[in-house]
Amino acid sequence: MKEPILQSKLYGSFYIVQSLSISITEEEDKMAQSKQATKADLKNTLKEDHPVTDKLQDTLHDSVDTLADKVGTAEESLRETAHSSSETLAKKQGEIEDKWNNSAVKKYATENPIAAAGIAFTVGMLVSSLLKRK
Repeated sequence: MKEPILQSKLYGSFYIVQSLSISITEEEDKMAQSKQATKADLKNTLKEDHPVTDKLQDTLHDSVDTLADKVGTAEESLRETAHSSSETLAKKQGEIEDKWNNSAVKKYATENPIAAAGIAFTVGMLVSSLLKRK
């Protein structure tokens, strides 16, 4: 006889737990929807209530864009200058090599290597002795 009473109590408890579970799930859904609505309201409020901040933000974005344009122009100019300088130096190097190859000093040094070495040694000694005195 105790079994039917116990079963009905268990079934009753199960239904109570199940209904509580459903209620909790519904409340969680309501809270999630409320949270999303609150986030949207907060974003709208921040946009509406901070005109100074919005104006400052727009000004800073414009400043950064202007600065990026100017830096880009300066970089382009610098690259062009470096390229033209490189070409100029290459031309000068070629001219100097041509002058050296056609010079009398090179001709004398190739024809008389021992004399050229002696002259270089003597000049080196004179320069080092002059520098030591000072």
